[in-house]
Amino acid sequence: VANPDGIEVVKEAPVLEAVAERRLEDLLSLPVSDFMAHREKAGGVVTLSWPDGEVVIQTKDGKALRTLALSPDSRPRLGEGVNAAGFPWRTEGRLVLESADYELLGAGDLIDPESITPRKLLSEVNRVDREGTLLRLSGRFLRSVREEGRWVLWFSDGKDRQFRAMLPAGEELPETLREGTEVTLTGVCRMLFSERAKRFGRYPDGFILHLQDVGALSIQGGSWWTQQRLAMLAGGISVVLAAAVTWALALRRRAKQRSEMLVKEIRARNDAELLAAERMRLAADLHDKLSQTLSRAAIQVEVAGAMEESPEG
Repeated sequence: VANPDGIEVVKEAPVLEAVAERRLEDLLSLPVSDFMAHREKAGGVVTLSWPDGEVVIQTKDGKALRTLALSPDSRPRLGEGVNAAGFPWRTEGRLVLESADYELLGAGDLIDPESITPRKLLSEVNRVDREGTLLRLSGRFLRSVREEGRWVLWFSDGKDRQFRAMLPAGEELPETLREGTEVTLTGVCRMLFSERAKRFGRYPDGFILHLQDVGALSIQGGSWWTQQRLAMLAGGISVVLAAAVTWALALRRRAKQRSEMLVKEIRARNDAELLAAERMRLAADLHDKLSQTLSRAAIQVEVAGAMEESPEG
């Protein structure tokens, strides 16, 4: 049609209350053609309600359905019991209710998130369908990137396995969320297919958690050992080691100088002692020779006197 004037309404669509309700489990297994014309309705509790109109409902038995609100302003609130009616469509093998309207039923039964590890989640994709279900995971915060106005957060489970979580548009990261922080996340699981999985018709090989808001992040406390602090610590250790080596070299040089001075002093002291001993020896020799000379002279004088007094003299 060229414009809306070319469309004539012949019969009004039935009101939401008149649409037949299906069990969510039956709706999820419904074969959907590309031109499904009739609305389908199923009920559950809202576990995710994003400003862009994405709404996820879940039942107590763990079945979940992703819906797209006809108008973002008409989306129900988190935790509310609803009947969602929309046109079923399949995206990557997953059923989605598009252009959905909601019948509000009041506060719903509390949906307890399933605590699980990323490894278990991915290892059970061929046996347990957790698409759209509310999950709780723990991990160490690695980094964040901005994609199309939303924050995408990267976490590690501590066993070399990484996973992602996404906040809705308009949500900002808390200041306490720093690299190395241990965090518990509660969000709705969105299974992802890599190009390889799509090509070979395999099961999903990745996932991302859609978080309602920053309140879905429970920050347990950050690790002090961030990369920046480790670099600072390494730099400080290097400076301390350099100072210690310089101090050790200075002490060694000073000890060497003192040793040389001590050796010189000892040598000088030994030389002085040897000189004094030699002087004493010379003095003793001189004293002995002088005594002997004087003694001989006295004897000679006595002998000469005796010869003069002799009658024969």
